[in-house]
Amino acid sequence: MSSEKEISVIRGLAREISEIAHLPVQQKKIALWKDLNSLKMKRPMVLTYSFPWNESEDHIEELKLVSEDPLNRRIERHFRRLRFKWNHMRADMVIEPVYFSPIYIDDTGCGFDSVIPAGKGISLCDNIHTIEVADPQAAVEYKAVLTSEEDIERIKIPKIRINRENTEREYERACSLLEPEIKVEKRGFHSIWCSPMDDLARLWGISELMIDMTERPNLIHRAMDRLIDAHIARLDQLEKLNLLSLNNRNAGVITQGMGECYTDELPGPCFDPAHIRPKNLWGGATAQIFSGVSPAMHDQFSLSHEKRWLEKFGLASYGCCEPLHKKIGVLKEIKNLRKISMSSWINIEEAAENIGNKFVFSYKPKPTFLAMESFDLQSSREEMKTVLEKTREYGSNVEFILRTIISYRYEPKRLTEWVKMAMEMVGAEE
Repeated sequence: MSSEKEISVIRGLAREISEIAHLPVQQKKIALWKDLNSLKMKRPMVLTYSFPWNESEDHIEELKLVSEDPLNRRIERHFRRLRFKWNHMRADMVIEPVYFSPIYIDDTGCGFDSVIPAGKGISLCDNIHTIEVADPQAAVEYKAVLTSEEDIERIKIPKIRINRENTEREYERACSLLEPEIKVEKRGFHSIWCSPMDDLARLWGISELMIDMTERPNLIHRAMDRLIDAHIARLDQLEKLNLLSLNNRNAGVITQGMGECYTDELPGPCFDPAHIRPKNLWGGATAQIFSGVSPAMHDQFSLSHEKRWLEKFGLASYGCCEPLHKKIGVLKEIKNLRKISMSSWINIEEAAENIGNKFVFSYKPKPTFLAMESFDLQSSREEMKTVLEKTREYGSNVEFILRTIISYRYEPKRLTEWVKMAMEMVGAEE
């Protein structure tokens, strides 16, 4: 049972977030994101993403939790993090006066769950494979579990069912805690992306995968077909069970930390709010393991399969933190492509020239300056200056997403100063 103290703390946080969400600046930011996503950018947009909360929550007072009840802790943590981002690194983030209560499902997975040895474990590949990792920043070694045609047949088509008991219990609790300060909505699947080649690398072994693309190409194609079949089967079941939710709004709902996804182009014509379909949504894909693979082989072994997935959606994004500047030509074959994401390990001019004004260029600045003992913004300033100059030259629609922040030395002011610098450089008025 929730204590009076926990209820009071959560409702106080909800009131704060509601006040922030109703500020006029939220609608101004939504309009700017819509302009960017429709390729009519008013100015470059800026966002922070993928933050090291594990470094922060035991050391920063405004992030410390008081709740003991598990659900209360989850809700309290959500609002404290949201407020922390708004206070220290808001950039162009948008806050809405809503709390999304999840719809729980039971998913059989694809047949490659394994017993986790002693120590911490993380799940990868949508329940396909599980590995041991004691440190989230540590390197890991993948052991091949797919090596033959017979192994490929072991990739199962997942089966999904709704866990109505957990869904309703959490929804009712959230409503009693948060309304009327914050509206509570049930939210199904909205982050709709897949990375089948990265999945396959974990299952096949990275070196073995690279060799077999030459020595056993038909087997790689067979495995990719099977993985895409599994992803699409899961998507079809989510649609049939009416578990899809619109994602033309908050950050990170496409794939790998893209910018805010607001657009008037979705959900599109003939939209039935009682039954959301993939064509009403953003979808995404990536193949980071192919960073060193040629455009032709990327197209042959990855993109040719991923297009089956991507073209089910209304709009699509591609990439995360891989260097795609030489692959724009093959990416253009994706009929509904709107955003392309790349890390800083690229030739900026080549990337801007190839993207032009046909797509949103989602650029990921280097975050390493935040972790240095001595804090200096100069390297990041020079990086942004170069990107801005080249993207202006080629008329690109660009967003800067600072992500994969491993550490910021317990100093929130470092992020505050970077955001202030970045917003000044892109010409933000706020």
